[in-house]
Amino acid sequence: MIIDFVLLLLAGGCIFFILNRKESDDTATELNENNEIQVESSKDSSGDNGNASEIDEEVQTWLSISYQEQQDTLERLALVNVKENQGIISFERMPAKEEAESSYNRTKESYDYYNDMISAAVTTAEMVEMTSTQVDFTDDCLNEIWRLIKYNTDEATFNKALEEQRQWLEDRDAKAKEASGEYDGGSFASVAYNDTYASMTMERCEKLLEYLK
Repeated sequence: MIIDFVLLLLAGGCIFFILNRKESDDTATELNENNEIQVESSKDSSGDNGNASEIDEEVQTWLSISYQEQQDTLERLALVNVKENQGIISFERMPAKEEAESSYNRTKESYDYYNDMISAAVTTAEMVEMTSTQVDFTDDCLNEIWRLIKYNTDEATFNKALEEQRQWLEDRDAKAKEASGEYDGGSFASVAYNDTYASMTMERCEKLLEYLK
């Protein structure tokens, strides 16, 4: 077994050691009542796969064994403090572009849903609240896709994207301000600002997907 890195996490007075194994070993790890690390494995003494059902039931829940097609082996690693109901599990990360597209699609679905709600809103206050929510989750999507670009593109590509992004941010903020200015500080000004901000951010998220291969 090769250990890629060790991470220390202090939570609830417990220090967790997270080991990222490059070779899976069908092992579940938990802290016992003395906060000492103990290991449970689905392999028997001969090294063959044993029965994952022998692992503590609460640990099985963390490992989502019931959702696996093969429930007699482990498909992921877990570090679980059953007593404190705390834990961390491993997962297989999808390719950067696929992850970015997934984030965009989820956000676009929410964005469209809120657009329908805004169309049916009765008061300006409701519209302000809903468009503010759109601003928040479109910004989250933008930041997530930007992080993926930063760590999954070469230097030249990232620098090109960075230059464009800086200019786009200035343009978006200026246009959102211009849209709100049409209402001279009235109650609908915030709706106009938020709507322009969120719609332009959604468009930018889609455009940024082109930087990922």
